[in-house]
Amino acid sequence: MTKAPTSPMTKALVPPRPNLGPEPWSAPLSFGVRETLACALVVALVGLAAWCWLRSRRKRRAEVGSVVPGQRDPDSPRERLIARAEAIRANLANRFGSSLLASTTEEIADQGMLVEAFGLDSASRLVQFLHLADRAKFDLDDADDLQGDDWEDWTSEYLTPAAGASTRIKGR
Repeated sequence: MTKAPTSPMTKALVPPRPNLGPEPWSAPLSFGVRETLACALVVALVGLAAWCWLRSRRKRRAEVGSVVPGQRDPDSPRERLIARAEAIRANLANRFGSSLLASTTEEIADQGMLVEAFGLDSASRLVQFLHLADRAKFDLDDADDLQGDDWEDWTSEYLTPAAGASTRIKGR
């Protein structure tokens, strides 16, 4: 009988002897004093940076004053102009009817009651003032024409009730 040829596939694999198991780590996994101090230092530096940032932010807010971005300065000429125009509108509404509060400046000018009450020159000047206040109220750039206090003097006549102002114009 002849022996069957042995193929490399039929040969059994034998692991090396003895099995030593997994190799040990080169250094132990312990969290030493140096690592603890390094982590504490990083945390302290991050905390210090955050504290400095918050402090500078508070300082900038204090320098700006009480005006927050998006909020207007009540002492600015623009805000005084808007406040004066609102007071004039309220006084005109008391004199000529509350429908003026819902009217635009153009509608007030078209009604003609201002010309009857104040005359053509005063009425046209008042309408120009109301237009300017509207432009200032809606933050349009060309509303800076009237920066001085000169308008405060001549607009005061529209804030004081006239002698016969208690009677309203008929139909309005």
